Parts: sequence; structure tokens; C-alpha cells
Amino acid sequence: MARLASPLTVVEYALPPFERQTKSYVCECDSCRICVEYRFLLPRLFFGGFILPTCWILNIALFVYMQEIVEHAVKFPQLAPEDFPTLFELEMYQKRVPIAPEKIRHQRAAENAGSEETKPGQAPVTNLAATDPLGKLLLDSRLEFLTVVSGDVLASHAENRYYFQSWLWRTAFSLTGYILLLTFVIVALRKSQNP
Repeated sequence: MARLASPLTVVEYALPPFERQTKSYVCECDSCRICVEYRFLLPRLFFGGFILPTCWILNIALFVYMQEIVEHAVKFPQLAPEDFPTLFELEMYQKRVPIAPEKIRHQRAAENAGSEETKPGQAPVTNLAATDPLGKLLLDSRLEFLTVVSGDVLASHAENRYYFQSWLWRTAFSLTGYILLLTFVIVALRKSQNP
């Protein structure tokens, strides 16, 4: 037996080889790609605006550029053929219930065969995956996969827009408050100088 160099390699070999990885899909429009790159700037410019108010104007200009000038229509990613569910995965799905539910009986059910009752509201369950043709099941699973991907893309696009809009409103309220405070101070100073 080969010696493993570190405890980390022991853990690596102990993990199951076929773990299910969930891949999330994001919008690939120009606006979302730029948003990912400059996302960190918005909070920094917002808080920097309390020291230098021109940062707030830059923050608003950045929002207008990223969300309105750059193309912001939802763009779906190109999916590779290996991303779609395969026939092997669908066969595993079909084989997950090898026994029909009508044939399953509890151990005590064998003892009480004469007093077997059905509960009200209990409908017979059938394994639909085993009765569907394989081609239709494959098409249905691909359609379901595309639905999940489109939901992820739309959610990521909406999340980016919401993030930028929330920082826009914070910046706009802060800038408005700063302008009102500045005009109040100027008016108060003028009135105090004119007796």
C-alpha cells in the first residue's frame, strides 16, 4: 500500500468520486459583466462621498453608465452538450425505484393479511418514469434543465440591477441631504451676517 504524503490527500481519497456539483448560471449581458468587475466600487464611493461629495456624483454616473448606457438586455450563456442531463442519469433516475409501490408490504402487513385496510384519501402510486418512453423523458428533462438555467440567469440579472439601484437610492438621498444641509448652512450664515 502506498503511503499518502499528507492528511489532506487521505481526505481527498476518502471523498466519493461522483459528488453532485451544482453549477449556477449567470447573465452574460455587458451590463452584468461590468457590474461584477466594479461591484466593489459602489460602497466605497458612497462612504467616500461623506468626505468628498464628488464621489457621490461619480457613483451616480457609474450607475447610469452601467445600467442605462451599456447594453443591459438579458443574455443567456451558451450551454455545452455535457451540461444537459444524459441518458445515464435518466436511467439511474428510472432505476431508483425498482419495486412498484403496490408490491411493497410492511412486515406486520404479512401477519395481519386478513385485516388489511386502505386509508381514505390514499391514491395508488405508479412509477411514471418507468412507463414513459426514454426519448420523451430525455426531452422533458432537458426542458426542465433549461427552465432552471433560465430562472438562474434571470435571477442573477435582477439581483445585479437591485444591488445597483439600492446603492443609487442611498447615494441620491445622501447627496440630496448634503445639498439641503449645505443650503441651510449658507442661508443661516447669511441671515446671521445681515442684522
